Amino acid sequence: MPFQSIQEAEQRLQNPRQLSEQEVTDLLPWMHMLVGGGSRARLETHLSIGNMRAIKALDETSAKIEGAVRRMDEGSTKLGLAGFRLNIALFLLTVIGILLAAFAAWIADKSYKDATTSSIQQQQTLDASRRSLESASQALHRLTALTD
Repeated sequence: MPFQSIQEAEQRLQNPRQLSEQEVTDLLPWMHMLVGGGSRARLETHLSIGNMRAIKALDETSAKIEGAVRRMDEGSTKLGLAGFRLNIALFLLTVIGILLAAFAAWIADKSYKDATTSSIQQQQTLDASRRSLESASQALHRLTALTD
């Protein structure tokens, strides 16, 4: 409840009971009119104590924020290193994939060339077998003709 007069404000400040935060807020408009030096000193002291508490709370909050920023920085560093390692691994896997594809293309080309050579040799073998069979068949016809 706000103070209605300077006298009420002076009386409250002369009372040794602890001031509440609301009372301090209600006394602030009367501060410049306080006659008693002790009353003014008490109010200023209470305000100073409140300021010190606020500064201490700000320091604690700043320390917590600083710790959070430090942890975030450490986490970012770890994440950055993990990303860098992942990029290196992906690069190496890509290089290995390219090398395997080149090796597979070389094997396919060599296999195609070997298959061509093999098919030529098989054709030559079949041709030789056919000629031999024709020759044997002619010989058999001659022998059959002689026996008739």
